[in-house]
This record gives sequence, C-alpha cells and structure tokens, in this order.
Amino acid sequence: MHRQTKEFHTVLTDVLWLLTIETPDADTAPKRKRLVDLVRRIHTGGAVPGAVLKERLDPTLMAKAGLISLSHFRTRAVRLHTRELYVAASPSRSRSHRCSDSWLPLPRA
Repeated sequence: MHRQTKEFHTVLTDVLWLLTIETPDADTAPKRKRLVDLVRRIHTGGAVPGAVLKERLDPTLMAKAGLISLSHFRTRAVRLHTRELYVAASPSRSRSHRCSDSWLPLPRA
C-alpha cells in the first residue's frame, strides 16, 4: 500500500472519529444516523479498510454501521482484560521457565 493511501486512510478515519465525538449519541439524532450511514458506506465501498476503522472508531458506532457485533466485541474485551490481569499477577514467564540449578547433584567431597 502506498504511503499516500495510508495517510488518506488515517486522515479520513481520524475525521470520522472526531465526528463521533462531536455528534450526540442519541439514536434518534439525524446527524448520528448520517454518520453511521457514512461509516457503513466508507467500509462497504472500500475507501478505508475495515481493520483501520476497527482500530480507531468507537465500538458502538461500528456496531450500528454493521462492522462488528457489539456483544462479540465486549466478550473479546473481557477475555483480553482478564488475560492481562492474570499475566500481570503471575510470576514472569521468563523466570518461571528458566532452568534452575537446584536439580543438579551436589558435588561429593
């Protein structure tokens, strides 16, 4: 992918993100509905790859635009946070998998 294309994807996604913040979150608001429709069209038209939109936009907006399933997203987020919690609380993997000298036989005197 060309550098200019990546920059276009980034700039357009950032503009969509800014519009998300500036637009009220009510489902009945016409501006919000137009934003959802715009995101859907940008995604289906291939103007910006779904991966770029998914990493930057609000999950609720993406779900309304049909990019993701909100329940699936929340389930994955909970699993990820739980995994991070247990990894942070457990001893370091490098330390737990390191060879210990305790198994070596003691030298005879």
